[in-house]
Amino acid sequence: MKKLIVIALTLVIILSLVAACGGNGGSGGGNNNPPPKDPETPVSEFKYKYDAALMGVVIEEFIGSTLKVRIPEKIEGESVVGIGDNAFNKSGIASVYIPNTVKNIGTKAFFGCEGLTEITIPESVTEIGSSAFSACTNLANVKVNGSARKGGLVHFGGYFWRVLDIQGSKALVISEDILFARAVHPENADITWETCELRQYLNGTWYDQTFSTTEKGRIVEGTDKLFLLSDDEATSYFSGSSSRIALNAQGTASWWWLRSPGNYSGFAAYVIFDGSVSVVGIDVLNVDGGVRPAFWLNL
Repeated sequence: MKKLIVIALTLVIILSLVAACGGNGGSGGGNNNPPPKDPETPVSEFKYKYDAALMGVVIEEFIGSTLKVRIPEKIEGESVVGIGDNAFNKSGIASVYIPNTVKNIGTKAFFGCEGLTEITIPESVTEIGSSAFSACTNLANVKVNGSARKGGLVHFGGYFWRVLDIQGSKALVISEDILFARAVHPENADITWETCELRQYLNGTWYDQTFSTTEKGRIVEGTDKLFLLSDDEATSYFSGSSSRIALNAQGTASWWWLRSPGNYSGFAAYVIFDGSVSVVGIDVLNVDGGVRPAFWLNL
């Protein structure tokens, strides 16, 4: 009899804890992204379609004037599961709430939203297209719910970083966009990554000015804290040429450096603006070369 009482009490406690934590939630992912007090943005402010593959509604375009957007959880009785390519591209929104029903955020979905200052990405989102938040110059308050996953994004040091690999408790990340342009070295010489000026700049001035003390504590220190990908890494870590395309500060696709030497003296390998890898390389003196830093991040 006493054992039955103990078991019953244990079940009551467990159920109480589940209820207090929100259980599994009603619409995908628990209560990790509680809705704001603002009402859902009217359906009339969106163009949308039903996607049979995703089994739900995808927002195709924002056509409204609301500044604080709260994407509905359901439209016409169907769950909103995706935000399509370019859906909010260059819109004037200030903040956006993404419900826990959403699974996919498309390529350039929020590109160029210069007035956007706040966004929360719920744990339910498992796929984020390239440059989804590029050129959002005032996006300061970013919350990414859920753990980092390969192919996903993390927000760190004021930038978005694409997760290329996860090993144990650390992740290899690369900047989603080209963060600046710079020559590999100021002299036309048979230079290597180990001896080039760009390596010194990344691990010195840029590192110090970009990351806080707390953030620096999460960057794994090896031979380098920050580095560029090699040509082999750029080939193996990305699914194809299109996934290697990166945008510069002007919002256009541009080429970016790799740390591998080119086929000629004074040349370095690079990724062409269309995402293909050039092992022939280009002159290390070229000041137009885009830089996408990479590093290992403690999760």
